[in-house]
Amino acid sequence: MKRILLLMLLSLTAAMAMAQTTWIGLGANTNWNNTDNWDTNLVPTAADDVIIPTGFTVTLNVAATINSIDIQGSTIFNMNNNLSPSQPSNIGSNVTFNWNSGTMLGGSSLTNDGTINIFTSNTVIVGATTLNNNGILNLNDTGDLIIGTNSVVNNNADGIIDFKGNNGHISITGAAPRTLNNIGLIKTSFADPAWSATIFAEFKNNNGTIQVESGTLNLLNSTVDAIELIDGTYNVFPNAALDFDSVVTLLGTLSGSVDGTINSRGNTYVNSGTSATLDFSGATIFNWVSGNFIGGGNLINESNIITGDSNVTLNGATTLTNNGSIELS
Repeated sequence: MKRILLLMLLSLTAAMAMAQTTWIGLGANTNWNNTDNWDTNLVPTAADDVIIPTGFTVTLNVAATINSIDIQGSTIFNMNNNLSPSQPSNIGSNVTFNWNSGTMLGGSSLTNDGTINIFTSNTVIVGATTLNNNGILNLNDTGDLIIGTNSVVNNNADGIIDFKGNNGHISITGAAPRTLNNIGLIKTSFADPAWSATIFAEFKNNNGTIQVESGTLNLLNSTVDAIELIDGTYNVFPNAALDFDSVVTLLGTLSGSVDGTINSRGNTYVNSGTSATLDFSGATIFNWVSGNFIGGGNLINESNIITGDSNVTLNGATTLTNNGSIELS
């Protein structure tokens, strides 16, 4: 009898673990906590795998702790509160995910194949959670994506992160690591050339593309090796600027078309035993405004370096190999 009860208990536990809840949208509003919107007539719980079929509008108006979520088709999902899936989850290829506020947590991964729009400074990813971006992530207005301790944003090969509004940020909270990896495209598409955006995160493994189409994109983190630019393509359009505002570490070959300006305003490291090459085409202006070339490695210039009107220093047993031009302003 005990064995039978145990088997029944295990079967019940497995059934609970595999519970599925589907949005049917029959409620008088689009709110997550409206039971009429769910096929179970119950608001999903931590045991539920949530499915949002195509064609609906869903508003996350309360905090939701669930097993997983699969948002499909042409759904519009308005995230206005915390979302915590404990298992890998997905945003479909035609989904519009408006991240208006709230925290993404749960310690698993969310893969975006659609479009995420961030409008405010209250969007946070924490709890060792990973956001995999295969689609589009737009930072509008003062949109700020904040990455917490042990959390990661991967901008994958097909992914686009687009700074569209003034003072957009990818920021950090808590202790390191709080990581942004890029093998896709990070760009600015500002309507006003006076606008700017900033990446504060630990920016690792950038062998994708950074493209400043207008305005200024700042890389700003004062910790050594927090921003590592490993190879990659750097395109800067006319009258636009990519600013190394604090500390960056270079490795491999940095190439691309620079018809605007890359400004180095802090310490640029090439670590001992390594080399980095500046191999830009276009107007090829690398403006060494201030700070040191440091680290003990070999910096190879195939481009055009222009020094600023303040002191700049080659330091720390570092070698500068010039195959291009250096203009001493």
